[in-house]
Amino acid sequence: MTFARRLLAVAAATCALSLVAVAPPSSAQTGPRLTITRPEGESVFREAEPRDDLAVLVVEGTITADHPIAQVDFTFDPAIDSDSGGGCEGELLTSPGEAFTIDQDMMGGSFKYELTSPCNRSYTLRARIIYEEPVPPLEGFAPPPSDVEDGFSVAIPPTRVRGLSATYDAASREVRLTWARNPEPDVIGYYVERSPGGGDDRFSRIGGEVPVTELSFTDRDVREEQRYRVVAVRSGPTGNVLLSDPSLPQTSGPAPSRAVPNVPAAPRSPERASSGGTRPSGSSGASSRPSSPARNQDNVFEESLPFDPSRTTTIPPQELASPGDDAAVLTEVDGASDEDGRRATFVPVAGGLALIVGAMHLFLLSRQAGEAEIPIVPR
Repeated sequence: MTFARRLLAVAAATCALSLVAVAPPSSAQTGPRLTITRPEGESVFREAEPRDDLAVLVVEGTITADHPIAQVDFTFDPAIDSDSGGGCEGELLTSPGEAFTIDQDMMGGSFKYELTSPCNRSYTLRARIIYEEPVPPLEGFAPPPSDVEDGFSVAIPPTRVRGLSATYDAASREVRLTWARNPEPDVIGYYVERSPGGGDDRFSRIGGEVPVTELSFTDRDVREEQRYRVVAVRSGPTGNVLLSDPSLPQTSGPAPSRAVPNVPAAPRSPERASSGGTRPSGSSGASSRPSSPARNQDNVFEESLPFDPSRTTTIPPQELASPGDDAAVLTEVDGASDEDGRRATFVPVAGGLALIVGAMHLFLLSRQAGEAEIPIVPR
């Protein structure tokens, strides 16, 4: 029985060797394959996952083979250094030894990498597959390691510029702009944009077409209340550039001049203008008051004798009445109108006195005329 078992083992080994010699493993025919499943589509990252103020990219994929896999070693081209501390190549959050998970049948598996702040460029992910050694009695027939690769690109615009401030220097008539640095390692500069002011929201680039590499800018072409904003410029994967959203605008510059309304002065009369005085609006005086109409000549008492009763004019009672309070007193608001006030007061008083004297005169004449009609009888 022992001899028979040995004979069967030798026969089985011979058959296996003949099969290997005649028909090599399928892995030697087709080879293993590495496929990146994330990012999908064109294998281009266009946005990242924010995590703890970091931009994180998750690269996922699968590896398939026709022979049991023992181990897979990954490398990136350009290289990603896990000790770079967030430099331009980024930081590898998942160590290579923990990146690959082998399936139960050991004929494939999946991998996952988390990258922080990588540059915008094209990357190649390479994997070296080390196969599992065959079990006895087939020692020494494991396939050699295989190298497989796949690529992806990063094309993520920079984040919005923060911390923009604008300070106007009235002495030099300049506006100084400052802002905070963007977190992306491959930002090549910043564009400064300005609006023409006056409520116009159209912005145009100032300072030339080359991005500003500093974190400040001085504008010497300043107008009233201009608005400013800053745009970050980042390299693209194919030599192009990607722009961020504009920062929140800031207004600076000299304050607009406030025009004083032109109020026309009140017109002045020729005689007041010649005297050099001025009259406030609304004041009363000779220049703004119409002249008194001439008195009727029929009411003028003629001092001629003999007295003609037919030419006597009856004086209306209202003209004999004492003038009202506000008719005899005229109020002036400035010293230049005292003369006109005295004249305005004197005219009605003089007229009243003339009427009283005329009435008394008529009364006396009437009495004399009555006494002349009485006959005188001599004794």
